[in-house]
Amino acid sequence: MSQEWNNLFQYLFLRKSASFAELPTYAACSVLNFIYRRVPPSPLKYPLSVKQAWHSLERFQPSSPFWSARAPLPSVVNGPARLRLASCCLDFNGTPDWNISFADVEDTFCLHRWNWLLTQSSAGTFPDRREWGLRLMRDWLYHMGALKKGPAWTTYTTGERICNAVLFLDLTASGQKIPDDITAAIEDMAFYLARRLEYNGRGATGNHVINNARALCFAAKVCAQPRLLALSEAILRHDLERIVDSAGFLREGSSHYHFLATRWLLETLWALEGVGNDALRAFIEQVARRMVE
Repeated sequence: MSQEWNNLFQYLFLRKSASFAELPTYAACSVLNFIYRRVPPSPLKYPLSVKQAWHSLERFQPSSPFWSARAPLPSVVNGPARLRLASCCLDFNGTPDWNISFADVEDTFCLHRWNWLLTQSSAGTFPDRREWGLRLMRDWLYHMGALKKGPAWTTYTTGERICNAVLFLDLTASGQKIPDDITAAIEDMAFYLARRLEYNGRGATGNHVINNARALCFAAKVCAQPRLLALSEAILRHDLERIVDSAGFLREGSSHYHFLATRWLLETLWALEGVGNDALRAFIEQVARRMVE
């Protein structure tokens, strides 16, 4: 809020045509803008085309996933008893304490984004790697799946969790289908995310909506849910060329996020394989090519 008052001071006292008569209007607008940006993500903030796709999806809410009422699983995981996080590792005996928090919030986010599924895989294979991942995913869902609040359920973290789960399950598939309870959990997370897309109004909506679209596309691939894909497409068509300039660089000027956003698009192209939406693939590919270059 201090920044808003600083802006007010700059506007009223440092410009040549300062006018105290404008103070009430400018102050009211500043306060309303401050409040609007801090309202949790909501379909009320979506652009019209995205809102239309959301309303189509809203009419087809999934049934409650049956993992939410299941009994606790045995407390032993066959495989590594260490999860590699952003800046540290979490050692555990049996199964992790999913409610643990860390001094560095990025480690907390990493725990709930399931990044460890991929970092452990990149460290080398081991027997029953797929079952190890499934067992930990199910344990997390049992303890955290119904709560839906806190760092574990921010929009960005939920989207990352969907994508990391799908990538891990594809990496370890060996011809095996995704278990029904995990598919139901991914669909549940996707509908939760769809209600909380990271639209924050003009000038305050950044690249995270592209990551939201990526997660919806991944979930659509796994759950065979075309309305999730339609919402993903609406986001990408509305925002991709707004966020990426004609030269193929992220308008916000961050090389770090340029790398991440390029990865998001390439993975979205992978998720679209076999889906049949050639027009969307072509639209994403022409932007992704410029970003890679």
